[in-house]
Amino acid sequence: MQEPSESTPTISLQLPSQVKGQGSKDMGKSKMIEADKPLKKKDQIKFDEEEALRLQAKFDEEEALRLQAKFDEEDRLARKKAQQAQEQQELTIREKSTLFVQLLEKRKKHFATKRAKEKINRPPTRAQHRSIMYTYQKNMAG
Repeated sequence: MQEPSESTPTISLQLPSQVKGQGSKDMGKSKMIEADKPLKKKDQIKFDEEEALRLQAKFDEEEALRLQAKFDEEDRLARKKAQQAQEQQELTIREKSTLFVQLLEKRKKHFATKRAKEKINRPPTRAQHRSIMYTYQKNMAG
């Protein structure tokens, strides 16, 4: 029996697709490769700690990059939204000025039409009334 501080060497079997230069005739007959010499328990713990620190640093770096990308995207969206709001406000000002000009033109036309109707519907003056009566009598006599 082996002591727990020592690990047993591992043997791996390569698949034919992993070995270069071997055809499909050798299926399952590839070479066996023995792993590196196992580490002692103390060395293995040190190696595991270093590997854990390296993996944690890599994870932290990836997490920081992910958070930075998320922050950048949120910032970009906020700027885009603010720009759209500003453009919409500018557009509203343009629309308001256009609508105001159209309203003024409609009012001018409305009051011009109203004055024309009032002029047509105004009762005739005395001179106009005499002229109308004269034309009427002339046509009746005639």
